[in-house]
Amino acid sequence: MYITCGVSSYLYAQTRLPLYSQATSFPLVAAVVGPMFILPNVGLNEWGHAFWFVDELFAAPLHWGFVTLGWCGLFGAAGGVAAQIVSRMSNLADVIWNNAPKAILDPFPSQVNPNAKAGY
Repeated sequence: MYITCGVSSYLYAQTRLPLYSQATSFPLVAAVVGPMFILPNVGLNEWGHAFWFVDELFAAPLHWGFVTLGWCGLFGAAGGVAAQIVSRMSNLADVIWNNAPKAILDPFPSQVNPNAKAGY
């Protein structure tokens, strides 16, 4: 479920959100790749329980990958994505409430076609 939600959010962002469709977001990629690396760690964990370490102690080195990949993917990268979302919401609020020009909504103004309309 964790991997499916991550991949679907990445695909949604790349195809539907203007900030993410024009460039690749490192925090978004990290938020998706971190949970995806948990799956091979599950295989390593089961192999380790079969041949190396029988006890289910969470402090065992066999389980360190779950903590590292899970928490980094969940909180480390999600913080970067949240910062990008708050920045975008701030721009949208400026346009709506402060009557700022819609040109601030263009994520990459130097790469946008000069004949294109400003804003999305």
